[in-house]
Amino acid sequence: MDLGIIILDDVYPGLPGDVRNASAFPYPIQYDIVKDVDIKKLVWVDDKTQCRQPILDSAKRLENMGCRAIVAECGYFA
Repeated sequence: MDLGIIILDDVYPGLPGDVRNASAFPYPIQYDIVKDVDIKKLVWVDDKTQCRQPILDSAKRLENMGCRAIVAECGYFA
């Protein structure tokens, strides 16, 4: 896979066109779930330091799978 996508540990439907829906891409992609990081922790909790290592771990897993580009599903990952 050339593209890896980090997604939150949340459950919601990935409708067509959503980054969570693989049919949005005309080529193969690989997903990885950031363990124990949901939208509440990423957006609303003041101390974001608890999110850093799980995000780095997720990116490393995608890198180890051979992904050459890694993106995240949400702008709050920035």
